[in-house]
Amino acid sequence: MFLVGAMALGVVFWALPHLASAQDDGTAPRNLTAEIVDGGVTLNWDAPAADANAVTGYEILRRRPGQGETQLTTLVADTGSAATSYTDTTATEAGQRYVYRVKALRLGEKSEWSNYARVDLPQEPDPTPTPAADPASTEIALSLQPGAVAENAGQTEITVTATLNGAVRSDATEITVSVAGASAQDTDFTAVSNFTITIPANEASGNASLSFEPTDDGLVDPDETVAITGTTTAAGLTVLPATLTITDDDAASTEITLSLDIDSVAEDAGPTTITVTATLNDAVRDGDTVVTVSVSPGTAQADDFTAIED
Repeated sequence: MFLVGAMALGVVFWALPHLASAQDDGTAPRNLTAEIVDGGVTLNWDAPAADANAVTGYEILRRRPGQGETQLTTLVADTGSAATSYTDTTATEAGQRYVYRVKALRLGEKSEWSNYARVDLPQEPDPTPTPAADPASTEIALSLQPGAVAENAGQTEITVTATLNGAVRSDATEITVSVAGASAQDTDFTAVSNFTITIPANEASGNASLSFEPTDDGLVDPDETVAITGTTTAAGLTVLPATLTITDDDAASTEITLSLDIDSVAEDAGPTTITVTATLNDAVRDGDTVVTVSVSPGTAQADDFTAIED
């Protein structure tokens, strides 16, 4: 005798063909196979080669080696039918091997054994580990979009977003937001009233719009910063601030131009007042700029006008 294997639903099943023996008169079931199906194991066999019409039923025997069973025991004493298939709905234990043989019944008489058939049910897969829950949030971070505004931009809408750093909360979380100068002075932007951001229940973040208007002072300054801070009454949470930058748009002046309100005087005009204006060619300066003006002859001679001190 020998074993043959085949695949059934991804699981190997085996059948040991029935071979004639001195006691085999052709009345035994033949070619028994076992196959794993939904809800159990289905056995199929061929009717005996001899005297098949006299078969009134079949005895089905089973052994479970994994349960310590060393002998076949009767699973079904009599199927009560000449049908050549049977489903063992009790063969559902994961990782278990099931071994079967069948005998034909004729008027209470039992035939010789069929061949053996066996199946190995697959092991249950390892359970999928449950992902670890996010740690409880301890901080709320404020962020800005955009994070910088040009000094001459005029009124600009800025989105302020508050984001939890861990698990979402079952209750809504309110944050009171304040806007104050950091390196910027209060005169560098229009004052902003406090406003509220709400992070909805079971959400990680919330946002609100900030209308920000910088002051274009015309001075050459370094970029200035504005602190966006927040507070919350929710227990165990700290609000981390954000920084808004006001970028300077002014270029430093490199020249001063002098101009006269009167560019010609009649020789007989007598004493005449002339206004001399000094003008920077670009940004104003954060401090007084003193220009010393000198009057000297051009094509005129020194005795063509009364000398003027610097």
